[in-house]
Amino acid sequence: MMFDPMSNLSARPGRTLFQLLQEGVTTMFHLLLFSLLVLGFGGLVYKALRPEGWVTNTVGQIWAQHPVMAIVACVAGLAAGLWGTRFFERLPLFGKRGDMLVYACLALGMFFAFKLVVTGSL
Repeated sequence: MMFDPMSNLSARPGRTLFQLLQEGVTTMFHLLLFSLLVLGFGGLVYKALRPEGWVTNTVGQIWAQHPVMAIVACVAGLAAGLWGTRFFERLPLFGKRGDMLVYACLALGMFFAFKLVVTGSL
């Protein structure tokens, strides 16, 4: 005989209106946090990769000096990223290492949300 969790729904305890309201508020709070995370990460990527963004300007200035400098800068950037990864893996942080990234994206999301409300653009 297969176990069917939906077979005896009448035996399940009912939820009160307060419990349903509490679940709804919790769900809305989690949706707000998720929206701020997406806005923070998306805003950062947009600011970096748009046509007048940070990456385009930086690479354009380096490329204008000499194309070989752009290659050297890319290798130096990769080396710095690898060093930073190794550095952050050794730090004794409270909780998980990914928490710092989540909190940073939440802070950026709040910044971009405020900027979007005040100015109408990122």
